[in-house]
Amino acid sequence: MSKVRNLDNTNLINLGYRIFTHQDQFNFAEFSNDFNPIHLDKKYARKTLPGTAIVHGLHAVLWSIELFLTKFRYIHLEYKVHFHRYIKEDSKVNLYWDTKNNKLIIKNLYDLNLITILCFNKSNNDLNKKAYKIINAPGIQLPEEVNIQKINTGETFLALYNGNEDIIKKVFPILSEKLNHEIIKEIALLSFIVGMKIPGLNSLLVSVNFSISLTDQDQTLLIKSINKDFNFITTEYQGKNVTSTLETFFRPKPIKPMSCKEIFNLKIILPNLKNQSVLVVGGSRGLGAITSKLLACAGAKVTLSYKYGQQEAMDVAEDIISIGKSCKVVQHTVSVSQTYEKFNDKYDQLYYFPTNKIFYDDGISNNERYNSFHEIYVDCFKNLVENLIKKSKIKKIFYPSTIAIDKPIDSLKDYIKAKKEGERICRLLKKKFMIKVLCPRLGRILTDQTNTMVPVNSDHPVDTMLVFIKLMSSN
Repeated sequence: MSKVRNLDNTNLINLGYRIFTHQDQFNFAEFSNDFNPIHLDKKYARKTLPGTAIVHGLHAVLWSIELFLTKFRYIHLEYKVHFHRYIKEDSKVNLYWDTKNNKLIIKNLYDLNLITILCFNKSNNDLNKKAYKIINAPGIQLPEEVNIQKINTGETFLALYNGNEDIIKKVFPILSEKLNHEIIKEIALLSFIVGMKIPGLNSLLVSVNFSISLTDQDQTLLIKSINKDFNFITTEYQGKNVTSTLETFFRPKPIKPMSCKEIFNLKIILPNLKNQSVLVVGGSRGLGAITSKLLACAGAKVTLSYKYGQQEAMDVAEDIISIGKSCKVVQHTVSVSQTYEKFNDKYDQLYYFPTNKIFYDDGISNNERYNSFHEIYVDCFKNLVENLIKKSKIKKIFYPSTIAIDKPIDSLKDYIKAKKEGERICRLLKKKFMIKVLCPRLGRILTDQTNTMVPVNSDHPVDTMLVFIKLMSSN
């Protein structure tokens, strides 16, 4: 075992690494019966706060205990776990043992802490033989969608294990040899409680403290406290072999995009774009999807592009076609190496909505961050416009900038810098080619890409884009 020294001079022992695959996710879901789609459904997860499928928290914790056990041959009886950041599916993580603080630490490749696990009360007993058999129940695979306003402090619920215990050796091959299966199952039951029962579908685990206590109590969940202003809940579990305190958020529900029929029902006045062909880059979700639908409702022939979300793009197109309008879907990755042969129509207008992650929490360097923004918002935008002007003689362009330029946020400085450069390119293109370029500094607009844990004031996407679509249609 090799020792490394991190920036705060703590001695750490590197225990090993893991890449949690989609199959790993499914195996743990089957074992715990936690089938929350944020762990298994990539399309669903794209519209949640993490923006991607994430590893079950208790899966990572049990893996950490298992890996520790292979190195030190003993186990602790009490754990205090804090989830700092998500573990993304298919990402590599390392596990360290902090010898000074009795702490397991899961880090990403940028050395950022993802999960910390304080360990207490070293056990000298044989925990492979001693344990009470927990109560099983018929399994369910649909998470409950709990309304925080309809639960109250002091309520109690039965919490019974309903996973597939037969695959325990597949999921935890070493831990299952050293620790009684009933204890492992009961720790996995905590994942089911959070992901399937309370909060259920819209859950996000913040911390969990649990101890192996062998009390032979009923498997009961108690609502300990609720903060309805911050959508936060604390629950306590008392079981046969495990007691636990769980702190969780009710995640905001994914934003449901407005349909074309719903747009028509708003009775808004749309410009007449019947003879216009419009390209919407990044039109599969968020502001791009709403813009595509508004343009189609106004009569435009829409071509929208997507990078990853093929099904989302097809959903937008099908919605547009359902009202008798035209929509073409093109896969296009915005990069300096990309060509533009797929954009083979004659376009009258361009709306440019591609984006990458704005708030970074994975340790990417400032230089890498700025370069990624610059490639999308400056280089690729300029190349695309020049190509479309040459092929289509396009005359009108919409390029959304950001109000963060006027109200700077230090964590967004690389994003702001790239957007300023993008604005400069807009001015140059407008002057060079004598075309109309709208480059508004937009405020926060409510879409699945801007949804937050605690609700904040946001502009409505239809109200916002209707103004600019009208401006784009004017001479």
